[in-house]
Amino acid sequence: MLIALAMTASAAEVTWTPEKLHVAASVNYRGSFEFGYLEEQAIRVSQRRFTEQNVDLGLQFSPIPGATLTLGLATTPSWLWRFPQARQMLLEPVDGGGSYVFADQAPEDTEPVGTNGGGINGAWVGAAFSPFSEAFDLGHRVTWRLDVAYRTGNKNKNRWAVVDGKRGGAMGGSAIKIAGAFSRRGGAAEPYVRGTWLKENKVTVDVTDAQGTVIAPGLEIDPADSVEILGGTEVIASENALTHTRTAVDFNLGFRYRTWEDLPSGFLLPNVIEASKAITVTHSERVQGLAGMGLNLVFSDTVRTTTGARFQYTLPHTEEHIYDVQTSADTFGVAWYFSITGTLGANDVAE
Repeated sequence: MLIALAMTASAAEVTWTPEKLHVAASVNYRGSFEFGYLEEQAIRVSQRRFTEQNVDLGLQFSPIPGATLTLGLATTPSWLWRFPQARQMLLEPVDGGGSYVFADQAPEDTEPVGTNGGGINGAWVGAAFSPFSEAFDLGHRVTWRLDVAYRTGNKNKNRWAVVDGKRGGAMGGSAIKIAGAFSRRGGAAEPYVRGTWLKENKVTVDVTDAQGTVIAPGLEIDPADSVEILGGTEVIASENALTHTRTAVDFNLGFRYRTWEDLPSGFLLPNVIEASKAITVTHSERVQGLAGMGLNLVFSDTVRTTTGARFQYTLPHTEEHIYDVQTSADTFGVAWYFSITGTLGANDVAE
């Protein structure tokens, strides 16, 4: 009987919320590495290596069943856009544009061209709602979690300007996020689907070079918005109602779509000509395929963790619209994540 009740009350990780009058504090780490090449006229002109580390701190509080208040702090301790063996862009004598085709490939021991930074992205304030939940004991056969949140911007410590000798981690502007996750327990499996829409707002910044000199004052940046759809199944490996422990293996597939964006020239390509650094360029829309596997552990009714990795494939796309340079068809990536969440309720404090 206890086991049956625990199965009814459980929820997939994507739809989980703390119980009434419980507070959940979490630390979420996400890392990613994408590798491929840049090509112009089917000629490979540079390697392309993008690395990013993210750490998010979060708080959730459920004043009533089905409603949760959320707070968070989003940080990017480090990011690196790197271009090993990049050719030097040369000025075309005919149309005055830039091209890598006529330059020699840089030797292997040449210092890679690149940009890096890190810092705070902004604070999240939002709410989550669960109008249906298998934990309510109301005969619901599905669990929902609907999120809406607003993130503050960080205009002064963004990726486009060097301040105190370092670039920031933020895109600069504020953002809005809307997400929905739906799961249903069926025996030893708990299939789910999750969708997330992230809207990045425009921001006006002064773009600087590596020495902190302003090269494009008052440039309007419009970062890409994104939509991600992920479907998967948690397979319950073990569960014990008496000790409140649970082990589940998570398999998932999905895709991510990013819209076009307006960014300063010279960040997504190496060695661009000086004339373009004072303007914004359009980074084309792109699509990524996702496939991942994770492990979700509940150690007790107060501590739970998630860990896993995800394979990514990115379709070829144009980096800056004024240059005929695209990413290669063999652009792959891997992402990894780990989170730990602790919950505390009124009864825990009383004890």
